[in-house]
Amino acid sequence: MKGFKNSWIITESGKEKTNLIIEEGLIKSIGDASHDDLVELPENYVVVPGFIDQHIHGAAGSDAMDGTVEDLKKIANALASEGTTSFLATTMTQSPENIKTALNAVKVYKESNFTEGAEIVGAVDINPNVIGKDIGEVMGTENKGIFVTDAKDAEKMISEVKPDIVIVTTMSLLKDVEEPLMLCARLGVNAITTCEEAFFPMNSNPNLTKKIDELAK
Repeated sequence: MKGFKNSWIITESGKEKTNLIIEEGLIKSIGDASHDDLVELPENYVVVPGFIDQHIHGAAGSDAMDGTVEDLKKIANALASEGTTSFLATTMTQSPENIKTALNAVKVYKESNFTEGAEIVGAVDINPNVIGKDIGEVMGTENKGIFVTDAKDAEKMISEVKPDIVIVTTMSLLKDVEEPLMLCARLGVNAITTCEEAFFPMNSNPNLTKKIDELAK
């Protein structure tokens, strides 16, 4: 995706229906400019800038006065999930020692360049139109330096990059994802799948489920 078209967007002028173009992860323009990859959002969706909370003590069961980097990470992640991209961790009236501990945790948190979430180390597809392309180009964002591998070369790629987990997001039936799941099991790599039948496969395909399970063990 490279932005939105004919969608409600909050700008300096207020709420308006217009286009927004994203290039290399940053907003390039808001207005009449267009692009082939723009997506039109549902009528009840509104694109807004990230919120800034100038006074907040905590969130998600954590408080700035807990005085740990881990608690600050919980606060930051909880706020980000609701659209707040910046916040001022606010202290309370407590002992000088507690306040100093809390402020030191804030200092360490700010100086630590945390990268949350998973790191993509590879991608596989059977579509000749995307094989060899940077995944960033496929997703409509900036290039990531990770290129789509042909499915027939999946075993070689997985063996080389040694991922912690493989996500199989292709088909709906277990028999149709047997090959990639068996490959992961054979290579000793954890795998999860969006295959609907895999939600409770023992009920609909017990033989194949046992086959994959036994190899995975």
